[in-house]
Amino acid sequence: AATTARRATKADLASLPEYKPLKTILGHDEDVDAAEWSTLDVANWLESIGLGCFAKRFAEHKITGDLLHVLTEDHLKELGVSLIGDRALLMHQIARLWRGAVHRRRFRTIWEADGLVYHGGCFDWCFKQMVCHPCCNDPDHYRLTGAALYVTERDLKRHKGACCQTSKHTRAIDLSVIAGVSDFHRNAVCDCCCSADVVVVDLDKEKGLEPVDPLLVTKGDGHVVAQKLRAAIEEAQTLAPGMQHMLRM
Repeated sequence: AATTARRATKADLASLPEYKPLKTILGHDEDVDAAEWSTLDVANWLESIGLGCFAKRFAEHKITGDLLHVLTEDHLKELGVSLIGDRALLMHQIARLWRGAVHRRRFRTIWEADGLVYHGGCFDWCFKQMVCHPCCNDPDHYRLTGAALYVTERDLKRHKGACCQTSKHTRAIDLSVIAGVSDFHRNAVCDCCCSADVVVVDLDKEKGLEPVDPLLVTKGDGHVVAQKLRAAIEEAQTLAPGMQHMLRM
């Protein structure tokens, strides 16, 4: 026989437990480096979000901070998190931690330097001194983050007498459009230790982007800078799929 659902009375509603949304979690997420957490740190975090009852199970299964973002709903069930609300809360808070970690990695400065003004040896130095080049032009500036390579270059606007007035233009090159990085040393007659190492950044030709002028760095630094660029590109590619997954949560 069919049963008719009974409407809840005020007494029924009053007897229900009340759970309020979590408002804070260990301060600002972007300031928390969960990847460095031990099992004890994870236990403290669980307590801070009201799920300290699962701390022992997480510790028994050796769940450290760097493993939190790979946990799935099935893993949480095996860890004894049986209520859907608790699992949803955990997945939500883990996603927040991961987004904060990715944000820090994307915007931290990995390398920063000025481009060389004198990069062609002694003759280049003498010529630029005669034409007052260092008086009129600041050096180019390079900054590498986990998301982009920023190149600040001179933009000649107009001449005024023997010198010139220049403005600066900063170009942000997303690491995802860089197809390759190479480096070499630019030999010069009468080197005098002031010739440059050249770092060449090749962009994805299918994107139709304007080429990047070679980076002119201190002699001996070219290979190191190229390695840092390649490592940053590889890390950005590794983080991208996980970030897309977390953004959907």
